Amino acid sequence: MANLVHTPECLAFTAQLAAWNARWPAHCPHCGGSGVVYVEGDWVPYGEGNAQLPGGEEPCEHCVEEGKCPQCGQQSFAVDESSADGRFKCTACGWPDADKHPGDRECECWIDDWREEFLEF
Repeated sequence: MANLVHTPECLAFTAQLAAWNARWPAHCPHCGGSGVVYVEGDWVPYGEGNAQLPGGEEPCEHCVEEGKCPQCGQQSFAVDESSADGRFKCTACGWPDADKHPGDRECECWIDDWREEFLEF
């Protein structure tokens, strides 16, 4: 395989993610600092086959449900008085409003390289 060349977008995202991880080394590794995890829906038999109910987001059991901030890891949650729905806010770092996680994204720069090498038409 030829030398992999990352796109500028991939390099920028990788640098942004590395900077966020350096700022928040105690973030929850289970939810990535978001405070929620995606849970698959249950499988329910319907007639001839099986169907899966829709999944959804649930609070992370490793941080939020233990009273820890997903971003800074401290037990410094308080009810956010400015929120109408009574959500929690970290009094130490300002989560969830401050310094959001850049998100999850897989590097796909290898795909074009792979196509050139193995899918020559």
